[in-house]
Amino acid sequence: RPGSPLLALQTDTLVLSDVLAIDPADVEERMDALAGTHHLAKNIGTAESVDRSLTVRYRFVHGLYQNVLYASLQPTRRAQTSAKVARAIEARFGAGDLSRASELALLFEAAREFSDAARNFLVAAQHHHHRQRSWTPCRAPPSGRGWQN
Repeated sequence: RPGSPLLALQTDTLVLSDVLAIDPADVEERMDALAGTHHLAKNIGTAESVDRSLTVRYRFVHGLYQNVLYASLQPTRRAQTSAKVARAIEARFGAGDLSRASELALLFEAAREFSDAARNFLVAAQHHHHRQRSWTPCRAPPSGRGWQN
């Protein structure tokens, strides 16, 4: 399925480290090799997790790479790994991280953990609604001026 939730276009080395049970420094080195040698990913900066650990953020340079990796997993493995990724994101960045609610919702849905998916879809929708309400459109010109039929 295109746009897999499992392998988002952006990922954190700490999350990958937790999911793969590999030392974070080793994950950073491997992702750096993917970025530098093979140009499959790009380092987009660092972020701080809830426990104040630093993580390096990477982005796949093209969605096709993400889709090929996702398609190579069998359905049960996809669901299991989606659950691991979602739990790792919650552990590292908090279950209430509004910026990741939609990502978590898709991961939990792929993991077939529907109550957690629904909870995160609701949080994402509320966050989106709040952001839309705080947006103020430009004013229309005074009545009768500036509009053409």
